[in-house]
Amino acid sequence: MMKVSRVMVALLVLLMACTAVAAAQTETADESSFSFASPDQPAAGSTEQKADPDKVLAKVGDRAITQGDLMAVLQNLEPRQAMFFATPQGQQRLLEQLINRELIYLWGKELNVSEEEAFQQQLEMLKSDLVRQYALQQLLGDVTVTEKEEKEYYDANSKDFMTKEQVEVSHILVSSEDKAVEVRNEIVEEGVSFDVAAREYSEGPTGKEGGKLGTISRGDVVPEFEEVAFALESGDISDPVKTKYGYHIIMVSAKKAAEQKPFEDVQGEIQKQLAQQKQRELYESKLEELHEQFPVEITAEPKKQDKAGEENKEDN
Repeated sequence: MMKVSRVMVALLVLLMACTAVAAAQTETADESSFSFASPDQPAAGSTEQKADPDKVLAKVGDRAITQGDLMAVLQNLEPRQAMFFATPQGQQRLLEQLINRELIYLWGKELNVSEEEAFQQQLEMLKSDLVRQYALQQLLGDVTVTEKEEKEYYDANSKDFMTKEQVEVSHILVSSEDKAVEVRNEIVEEGVSFDVAAREYSEGPTGKEGGKLGTISRGDVVPEFEEVAFALESGDISDPVKTKYGYHIIMVSAKKAAEQKPFEDVQGEIQKQLAQQKQRELYESKLEELHEQFPVEITAEPKKQDKAGEENKEDN
């Protein structure tokens, strides 16, 4: 039988503890049964003092669990989870989970899992990831974009910050061209209102709404319909238009031309885009510099792997 190392046992128990935490976090509470306040301040109208982050709530061996430890966990939870754990019952549950975490930690120390080769390998991977993360933060964290740069980009790329041309349309859909001509004549020549004609004759789902399709932009409807709708003036009624759905009579009730979006409305978008561009350029420049600073030698091509994860071996 395969021998299970102590580190694997410890990891298994740790996984069980994490599962218990995740299950607790998915519980919900009746929002009307309590008032929610962040853990470091009293609820509205309360005379309670702010929680002392240094207050010791429990001791596990020689390790203390403080109010600050609970607050740190709460601050990293999603709002729905934080709302549950901010209740007295929730905080007690959270304290129990922190105690369990410390118990597992002390047991892991007792097992000397930190001396296991697998632990050391995992620790080195975590350390490497952390070093890379902090190095990139130092490289990219100070990137700034000025308002002047934002406005220059806005002016140079004005076509990218236009609203779409829009028309407000209604339509009547019928299955034959003859029927479409007949219905259009009733509207144009006999004075029947478009709304009434749509409710009586339209075979489309908007018929019961008087044919009102609402406001559309280019690309929202099939090309044949779009071409005619955007060519009409406000108040115009089209000749029958054939699409894959049948024959349409289109009426435009309002038009809105494309226009430039105000700088203030897109400034945040521009700032984010320029910051990402600067970071990308800085990152690529740094990589070129590092390639010159540290020797890189590719000694073999990566092997392709099959679905089972085994290397495909070439026939000798």
